[in-house]
Amino acid sequence: MDISYREVSPVLQRKALKGFLKASSRRKMAKEYVIVESRIRELLPEGTRLSSDALEGLDAAVRELVSKAVKRCQSNGRKTLIKEDF
Repeated sequence: MDISYREVSPVLQRKALKGFLKASSRRKMAKEYVIVESRIRELLPEGTRLSSDALEGLDAAVRELVSKAVKRCQSNGRKTLIKEDF
């Protein structure tokens, strides 16, 4: 049973299009940060600016830190990260 696009209600058409656009934009997006930019900006003194390069560098540092902590955790036979892993 084939249903043409025109036979579907306009509401469903919009929902389908919206879902398609979200999915395609996620594929095109650069890697998502594991840090929250707004929280980082809250830590900065007033008047201090933050470049996108700085965010990328901080994100890379956090990813590396977590990766090392996971390796240490696993080498100790644990599945739970603890403060000492960092």
